[in-house]
Amino acid sequence: MKLASTLLPHLTAARLRQGAFALALAATTLSLAPAAMAQVSRAQYDDDSVTLSLSAESWVESATARVTVSINAAFPGAEAGDARARMLAAVETLAKPEDGWRFVQFNRDSDASGLERWSAVAEARLPESALGGLADKATAASKPGMQVAVANTDFTPTPEEMEKARASLRAEIYAKAEKERQTLNDALPGRQFRVATLNFEPETTTRMSHVAMAAAPSAARFNEMADSGVSVATHLNIGAVLVLAEEPADDRPHHGRDKDEKPKTP
Repeated sequence: MKLASTLLPHLTAARLRQGAFALALAATTLSLAPAAMAQVSRAQYDDDSVTLSLSAESWVESATARVTVSINAAFPGAEAGDARARMLAAVETLAKPEDGWRFVQFNRDSDASGLERWSAVAEARLPESALGGLADKATAASKPGMQVAVANTDFTPTPEEMEKARASLRAEIYAKAEKERQTLNDALPGRQFRVATLNFEPETTTRMSHVAMAAAPSAARFNEMADSGVSVATHLNIGAVLVLAEEPADDRPHHGRDKDEKPKTP
């Protein structure tokens, strides 16, 4: 009995300490639970996003046309030394572009009669004002032993003109993306969205004559208009996919006040 009476106070004190620790642990768990739930809720809330498709288009016209001229000539072997210069002189009677004519094809052959036969293709970019009467000028430049003809007139814009148009359309899409962001933020007070991604899609191009925009021409008529010097524009369309994502609450603007700074009370 004496031993039992001695141990009883010690056991009671130990159980009391264990019970107090369990209560403290439970209180700590309960106090942390709302914060953990708030973090989960905020993570779900901050994952909201909106996806939109944007596009911009324009007609791209070139200030010049790429003119292709074919030359076929036959010279005696003794006169073939200046064949290239003579063919270039004939082409320059059609027009004298700022960048000059370039021979993009040049072939030479000999026949049994001793003549050397030359065939060449020259091209240059000419302003639209210089295209009038090219076919008649080519006929006038032709003579026995040399035939000159306009093979093609192409109004496809230059790479520089196309890139300038692309830059303008991209700027238009950037402005649309910003406008969509502002509209969404105005529609949902208390929430702030940002541009998360803006991915451009492959562009599409279509050539069309301004003369025939109301009614599309047949393929034969289209080629006839292009070859005759009628201005043919290129329709350029650029699309993009915009994703607007909500900013985490801690990263939102605080209107000039540091996010860690508490508001001052009067």
